[in-house]
Amino acid sequence: MLSLSLLLVLKFEVAGVVFAGIISTTCVSSIYEGYMLFKHGFKKSSRPYFARFYLYVGFTAILALVAWFGCAAVPDSLGMAGILVKLVVSVAVPVLGFWAVFRKTQEFAELKSMMMRIFAKLPVLKRFLLNSPKSRAYKRGVPSSGSAPLAFFSLFSGSTSR
Repeated sequence: MLSLSLLLVLKFEVAGVVFAGIISTTCVSSIYEGYMLFKHGFKKSSRPYFARFYLYVGFTAILALVAWFGCAAVPDSLGMAGILVKLVVSVAVPVLGFWAVFRKTQEFAELKSMMMRIFAKLPVLKRFLLNSPKSRAYKRGVPSSGSAPLAFFSLFSGSTSR
C-alpha cells in the first residue's frame, strides 16, 4: 500500500492516498480474508462469493463514474447552488442506482429490515414518518410506533404490509 500511495499521491495528491487505500483493501485484504474464510471456515469454494463481490465492486465503480461525470458537468460558476447540485447528484446517483438494481434481492430485503429496526428507535423519525400519508397510522388517525419505519419504506415500495 505504501508504494501505491506514494505513486498515486504524486498524480492525485490526497485523493491518491484514498484511492490507494481502496485499491489495496479491495485487491489484497478482501481476497485473502474471503479465501481463508471459505476454505477453512465454510469449507466451500469461494468462487461464487468473489464473482458477486467483484460484480458489486464493478457496479459501484460504474455508479461512481456516473456521479463523477455528473458533478463535473455542473459549472463551478454557480457557487453555493452548484455545490448543492453536486451534493444531490453525488448522493442520488448511487442511491437510485443501487435501489434500481438490487431492490428485489434478498440482500436488499435484509438491509430494509435492518433500517426499519434502526428507524423505529429514533424518536425524531418516528414523529416525521407517522405523519406520512402512506402510513397505516396516518390513515387510521392513530399513531403507532411500529408503523413509522414501515411508512418510510412504503414510499419506495408502494406496500404497507409486512
